[in-house]
Amino acid sequence: MTNKKPPSRKNGLINEATTLSAQGKDKQALELIERHLNKTPDDPSALNLAGTLAARMENWTQAEKYFSQSLSLNAQNPYALYTLAKIFKLTDRPGEAVHLLTQLITLEPRNVPALNEIGVLMTEQGHVEAGQKALKTALEIDPSFEMAYRNLYTTLYFSGQYEEAVLIVKNAIDHIKTDYRWNFRTDLILCLYQSRAFVEAKQAAESLIEELEKTNDPAHQEALVGAINNYGLILMELGNPEKAEIQYNKVIAIDPTRIDPYINLARLNGYRENFEEAIK
Repeated sequence: MTNKKPPSRKNGLINEATTLSAQGKDKQALELIERHLNKTPDDPSALNLAGTLAARMENWTQAEKYFSQSLSLNAQNPYALYTLAKIFKLTDRPGEAVHLLTQLITLEPRNVPALNEIGVLMTEQGHVEAGQKALKTALEIDPSFEMAYRNLYTTLYFSGQYEEAVLIVKNAIDHIKTDYRWNFRTDLILCLYQSRAFVEAKQAAESLIEELEKTNDPAHQEALVGAINNYGLILMELGNPEKAEIQYNKVIAIDPTRIDPYINLARLNGYRENFEEAIK
């Protein structure tokens, strides 16, 4: 017969807190962890859990306190570095977030979530080239990391790098299996349009619209109306305003609150010199 040691009170409290947290009872879970920390303030796992619970309740001051204490015990704690950086980002302290993420990437050069986060922050701070490099590195390591595709596409598109954005979106379409792939396909149409690859853009738009209309899934409505609206823009560029007008009216029929098709119809009527209709 084997003698088993009873679980320690410490482990019991942490396990109980973890169970409560899984049930959505974060406040009660944090109270248990704080009771434990009153007696054992230098327990890194308890500090990390307390910080996580406080962050989930958006108590950023308390979360920062616990993760800072955790890092004072071990400055190379990857979880504490990453989560505290996220807290700094959420509380509008991007410089401090970048500092922690830089430390983390020095420790773990292949940490894809950290590379993604620092890429976004550096781009927002005006270091576009460095930010894009971090996002590209994240995708080289993990070609299926969706958020890095989304973030890299955004920075490429808004910096006017449309041809490179096309390549990134095509890679995303090849690797991403979530429902966001429909958004990537809409993005591809827009990037091709901006690159003036109108024939390829038209083919991409027609293919996507056909597929989305067949599925008739309300969850894909945003992607569908975006594709139809962009299809209208492409038809205008290809010299077919009559068909473009049909597309804009289709978008309005699906979603009368969307602004884009009204603007595009006004431009189309301006092109026809039908200014009264454009004003209307």
